[in-house]
Amino acid sequence: MATGWISEGGHAFLNATKTLLEAKGVTYNPGHGGAGFDMRTVANGRIRLDNEGIKIKGAGVLPSLISYFGETEATQAYALGDVLSNLAFIHRAYSVSYSKNELFLQDEGVDYL
Repeated sequence: MATGWISEGGHAFLNATKTLLEAKGVTYNPGHGGAGFDMRTVANGRIRLDNEGIKIKGAGVLPSLISYFGETEATQAYALGDVLSNLAFIHRAYSVSYSKNELFLQDEGVDYL
C-alpha cells in the first residue's frame, strides 16, 4: 500500500539509501528530502505525468545522497515526465505514450565476438 508519494518499492529504495549513508558515516535528516508539486496550467490542466513535478528539499535522504556522490544540483525542481524519460527501463514506454523523442541510441547491427 502506498504511503504519501512513495510506494512500497520506493520505501525499499529509501531504506537501502539510508543504509548506504549510514554505512559510509554520512549524517542525514531521516525524511525523504523530496516533495511533489502541481505543474498544471490553465492551458495545460490535464493530469499527466509531465504535468506533475518533483522538488528536491534542502535536507533529507535525497539531498544527502546527491552530496555523497559529489554532485551539485543547480535545479531544485523537475517535471516527473523528464525524470521518467531518463530511466532506461521505462523510457521507451514513456516516449511512445507521450510522443517524446528517443533519448538512447538504438542497438542495431551489433556484433558480438
